[in-house]
Amino acid sequence: MSNQPRVERYTERSLHRQKLLLRRSASVDAIVGLGITIILVVSITVLELDVFDWFFQITREYENYELDKISVGVLLFGLFSIVFSVRRVIDVVRLNGQITQLAFVDTITQLPNRAFAHSRLSQIIAHAKRHDKQLALLLIDCDRFKLVNDTVGHANGDRLIKSVGERLFNLVRTEDTLARIGGDEFLIIVDLDKTVNEVNRLIDRLKLAQEEPHKFEDWESQVNFSVGISVYPKDGSNSDELLVAADTAMYRAKESGRSQSQFYSDKIGQAVSTRYHLESALKNAIPQDQLSIKFQPLYDLQSKTIQSYEALLRWQYQDTQIAPEYIIEIAEESGFIHTLGDWVLTEAIGNAKKYLPGNMKLAINVSPIQFKASNFVERVFKVLTEQQFPIEQLVLEITESAILSDYHDARLKIAQLREAGIAIAIDDFGTGYSSLARLTELKVDSLKIDRGFIQKMQHSESDRKVIKAIIALATELHLKTIAEGVETSEQLAILKSLDCDQLQGFFIGKPMTGHTISESRALKNISVLVDS
Repeated sequence: MSNQPRVERYTERSLHRQKLLLRRSASVDAIVGLGITIILVVSITVLELDVFDWFFQITREYENYELDKISVGVLLFGLFSIVFSVRRVIDVVRLNGQITQLAFVDTITQLPNRAFAHSRLSQIIAHAKRHDKQLALLLIDCDRFKLVNDTVGHANGDRLIKSVGERLFNLVRTEDTLARIGGDEFLIIVDLDKTVNEVNRLIDRLKLAQEEPHKFEDWESQVNFSVGISVYPKDGSNSDELLVAADTAMYRAKESGRSQSQFYSDKIGQAVSTRYHLESALKNAIPQDQLSIKFQPLYDLQSKTIQSYEALLRWQYQDTQIAPEYIIEIAEESGFIHTLGDWVLTEAIGNAKKYLPGNMKLAINVSPIQFKASNFVERVFKVLTEQQFPIEQLVLEITESAILSDYHDARLKIAQLREAGIAIAIDDFGTGYSSLARLTELKVDSLKIDRGFIQKMQHSESDRKVIKAIIALATELHLKTIAEGVETSEQLAILKSLDCDQLQGFFIGKPMTGHTISESRALKNISVLVDS
């Protein structure tokens, strides 16, 4: 049974205050008009103006017009004015209703929209302040909703959003406010007593609501929520502060694995503030010479030699070494990844020309977002031409997830790169779900086994079996296998017994600057260390 009538009644209640304001405005207009009329009547009376004598004089001066005809004309004009005025009032009332609908109601869900929610929140905060009460904000974001639009289309996405709105409406109390404030975001304003128990109960209801899929005629979808919660007055004294706190908590919930709820805290706020400053600092890191490239060797077990180096990005910021994966995450979310990716490619190739032996290959990681750019291949060729670097010495490492997100586009780009002579390695292999057919179509050169399997294989037989299967698959397809994250002699021994082709990790060699490569005794003694 549809919940639309209840949603409409809820919307009407939410808009009642706005309609009262419109009625008050209309009442003021009526009072002003009545006042003007009274003033005119009083003025005529006090000044003893003989209005009818004016009409008589007019009829005497213009004898062709009779008083009754003039009176009829005035009467008809008056009736026309009354009808016109009534119609105008009706039009104004209807127009005000439409304006209110557009200004304060979401057209898809018929729930209050962002503008109304912001206004309503300010009113509730003022009420809570006067009565020394608490209130909570729940910012709800539908996880991975873009995938729904991409899969079933935006029209069906709107149907799903409407269904989500109706389901959320059934979870809130009459005294709470529910609004849709963005594409896949909803806001619930909860009026609290002295504790946040009602919020916890609402979160429990949200968890249960996620378990049941939304069903339509020919398809269905399950929607999960990431929820950020802020509480007045602890987390903010006005609507803007509370919304920022709830938004901050919501993103922390997403970072925790999605489908989670998270209360705002000062610790979370500090982490977000730090991230914001890092995002700003990263954009200045290149001109301020804070970024650098280091090289980590890849050891070939068959030839017992180092055959390539992987270029690794490093960022020294205020005496702190920022983790590489965190740098990429910040760059991707801020839109800086393309500039950063071009810099890494240029800097790594420039250093490789200076310090790497001529027969060594250079491996460079490519961000998924960087790889998706329509001009990615052209940008790679441009850097190679400018640096005059041998194209056959370059290896691009592309993550399995980047390939799977848009397989057709990835296949075309990989084909262009390999045709030019650039080798391709699939990074983090085993974490995605590449099919055998797609792997043969891509015709890549090597598979890098994700470090997560390497770290657990000593104590996990299932992880060893996965590694063994990957190596067997690669052998059948004539691909090289590279194990990354090798840190102990035990891991090395297992990988040798499984016939892995190449090894990379701290046990083989730590990342180093270009000018120290030829001087490193550790690299010269790797074969002795591996064979011992």
